[in-house]
Amino acid sequence: MNHLYHPTFASGLCSVLSLVVVSTASALDRRPVEPGHSPGVLPSVVDRFATAEQAADETVDFQRHLVPLLGRLGCNGRACHGSLQGQGGFQLSLFGYDFDADHEGLFDRIDVESPDESYALLKALGQEDHGGKRRVSADTWEFHVFRRWIEQGGQGVGSEESRDGEASDETLTSGASVLQDLVVEPRELVFREPGESVALRVVAVWDDGTREDVTPLARFRSNDDQVATIDDEGVVTSHEPGGTHVVVMYDNGVEPIAVMRRMPGTVPDAAYADYEHTAVDRAVAQRLRTLNIEPSAKCDDATFLRRASLDIAGTLPTASEVESFLADTSANKRSQKIDELLDSPAYDEWTTIWLADITGNNDAFQNNIVGNRTESARMWHNWLRERVAAELPYDELVEGIILAKSRMPGEDYAAYCERMSVAMRTGSMGEGGLFQYWARSNFRKPEERAIGFAYTFLGLKIECAQCHKHPFDEWTQDDFTNFQNFFTDIRFGANPVAKAEAKKMLDAFELDPKLRGGQLQQELDKLARAGEIPPYKEVYDAQEQRLQQQQAVAKRRKRAFTPRRRSARVLGGDQVSLGEYDDPRQPLMDWIRGDAKHLFAKATVNRIWARYFGRGIVNPTDDLSLANAPSNEALLDLLAEGFIEHDFDLKWVHRTIANSRTYQTSWEPTETNRLDEKHFARALIRRLPAEIAVDAVYSASVGDEQARQMLAEMQNRAVAVPVSSGRSAGKLSYALTIFGKNVREANCDCDRSDEPSLLQTIYLRNDLDVMAALDSPRNGWLKQVADELGEPFRPNAVAAARTQPANYAKQLEALETRIAAARKDKKRARQLAQLKRQRQTLVRRYGALPPHPSNVDAVKEFAANGSGVTDEQLGAVVRQAYLRTVSRPPTAEETAIGIEAIRAPDSVVDGVRDLLWALINTKEFQVNH
Repeated sequence: MNHLYHPTFASGLCSVLSLVVVSTASALDRRPVEPGHSPGVLPSVVDRFATAEQAADETVDFQRHLVPLLGRLGCNGRACHGSLQGQGGFQLSLFGYDFDADHEGLFDRIDVESPDESYALLKALGQEDHGGKRRVSADTWEFHVFRRWIEQGGQGVGSEESRDGEASDETLTSGASVLQDLVVEPRELVFREPGESVALRVVAVWDDGTREDVTPLARFRSNDDQVATIDDEGVVTSHEPGGTHVVVMYDNGVEPIAVMRRMPGTVPDAAYADYEHTAVDRAVAQRLRTLNIEPSAKCDDATFLRRASLDIAGTLPTASEVESFLADTSANKRSQKIDELLDSPAYDEWTTIWLADITGNNDAFQNNIVGNRTESARMWHNWLRERVAAELPYDELVEGIILAKSRMPGEDYAAYCERMSVAMRTGSMGEGGLFQYWARSNFRKPEERAIGFAYTFLGLKIECAQCHKHPFDEWTQDDFTNFQNFFTDIRFGANPVAKAEAKKMLDAFELDPKLRGGQLQQELDKLARAGEIPPYKEVYDAQEQRLQQQQAVAKRRKRAFTPRRRSARVLGGDQVSLGEYDDPRQPLMDWIRGDAKHLFAKATVNRIWARYFGRGIVNPTDDLSLANAPSNEALLDLLAEGFIEHDFDLKWVHRTIANSRTYQTSWEPTETNRLDEKHFARALIRRLPAEIAVDAVYSASVGDEQARQMLAEMQNRAVAVPVSSGRSAGKLSYALTIFGKNVREANCDCDRSDEPSLLQTIYLRNDLDVMAALDSPRNGWLKQVADELGEPFRPNAVAAARTQPANYAKQLEALETRIAAARKDKKRARQLAQLKRQRQTLVRRYGALPPHPSNVDAVKEFAANGSGVTDEQLGAVVRQAYLRTVSRPPTAEETAIGIEAIRAPDSVVDGVRDLLWALINTKEFQVNH
């Protein structure tokens, strides 16, 4: 069964139009299904093995009946014989998918001549000491299934004799049946009251055409017990209002069934009136109607502008931008603003950060790739940004990653090294592929690459299948092993075919022959920066070299040589002979554009959706397993199909989402949606991502001209920092770390944190960087206000006078003397750099010059004589402070409080500083709503 491309995953919007509404438990009763009621479907084992007499005429299949029974009884679970060590000297495969091994172990514990004396059966009955206690009782259908299997001869999988009920001398067989489909009825449940219950019916469809009711052999779980529970018999019981899924598992089949309990009361149709304009909104509204959830009202213009600016471009709107937008009366101003934001360099940078996160651009793992690891991370970042800015279709961008080698087609080794030397100085690799993706030190092993590939491009977590059958998906250990074969021959290092040329290039520099590893790389890095062309390592395909080595070994041993080319298998697909391809990864790229394109599209649009809503349609966003079903399957299908139809245009996805009524919904809840976060009836209040949070402080503090450049000028912006490790992020490293920047260390979207912390609070309240931003004498808004009001400005002069050391002037003077002396001696370059850093630290902490007492006195004297600033002028300042921080005008009450707060300190400037500081420390500023 190929669940990955099962029709239910591509059903589109029509799936929401065929709801199975069940209002009472009587809609589907628990009576056994007679064969005549379901033509062609075998009755369940409960009916066929109810008594010993009935069991005598039946056949037990090891794969179809016994292994699922062991799973139902918990025998092959983690806490029992399925654990890594097994229990009591007996081990079963976890979740029961290694049929041969399980059969071999179990067969040693049965007696086919005297079934009732079988050790395994006596253990299960509790008649032999059993740490797992009694698992079955005599004269039950479970007992009869187990005993009948032993009586038949204890056949393994793939034995036709066992299915015919005839004994066989062959006790261990291979060749498992293939489950073609797992049909669960009803497909969707909608309850109205708590305590209602409905029984599911599960039918297995096998590759030989057999259809069997396997409800008693299936395993069940609920994804949210607060909404609905499901027992071992498959009976679903409703509880609190909301939506979830119950998951049905049998053999290799995993089927999620949507379960909803409607909110009480009646929601008028008018509540969904403005959800008819886009397909996205219609899909959302259909689900809300089913749940009887009333959506929140549409958000106001100020909220929309701030929300869209932060989500699309990672940038606060300027005060003037807010004023203009609020004054604009055109009907399409929101869609125009969305297009404007999508066309900004800030969108390119924020999207690049997103792609760098999921592709794993961590400089800590890029030693010795192209010299300096920080430069390597910068080249990675720039490679992504250049393609985002060029609006390259996403599948083409991904192709440049999946098929990346160090050399471009037709490029010789010397030309490659020259291109890398230029890239070291410019940060741009040109038209080549993103080979750093494959060269990372944490991404060299085939299993690491298999896990990372599935995470990055398919939103799948397949690491469980590395050791055992995935508990909540269809992937087996065999699937994982075959998938990782695609990556085995992709190597990073010194390419053997260029060994002589690389040595010649290295020898020409006459470096110390004792240099190795990092020390050698540092010297080569210096040469590249100076314009020289040193040798570089490569990402290359080692398939032909491996075959040549095998041929050489065969020749040396005087044996016939037969090329052993690897084969691999895409997830849920067919076996592929890699020798038929110039690049073993080509079948993966073909698969991404072919059979897997819907999953590829879903993973992408789901992550983009989460960027706008704080959670995915599938949540977590990197777990598109069968058991973790979407909260709105029709919505996910709709976006994925549209993404494919629009040639994988990322901006189409952003534009479609941002223009929807769903995205433009207010955060203020209604009575029916206040506890629901899954179905997008209201906007969720979200903490700002690290890069945006840090930039927002700067944007709120700078003057109007600098603020207007934030969408276009990326220099010194946190959203443009290419590295992930704090040490390499410069002066922004501390702030980015405490606000939860994605560390890019694991294959998990959870590497980015949005959790609040005490350190964040302390940073915003009194960190020197925040104070420096507020008090900037060159481009700060506070300086701008002082000039406009004719007020004296000194960066927090009174506070500086209190905090500066008494001998601060002498410290600075002595430091400047030492810096001047170091400049004269080229041999003291390192010391000069240290002295400059020391001076920078002092200036950041205490100011460039000590405040002269006369300046402090002047401020106090000006305040004592009274300022000529009017309340009207201060009201305008308060308005500007609110517009540049929380992106809305203040209320009349807030204006009055603001004016009073400004007049309270010794000077107006100090009062404005206090107001701006207070606004930056509000929750409203720190979240996107």
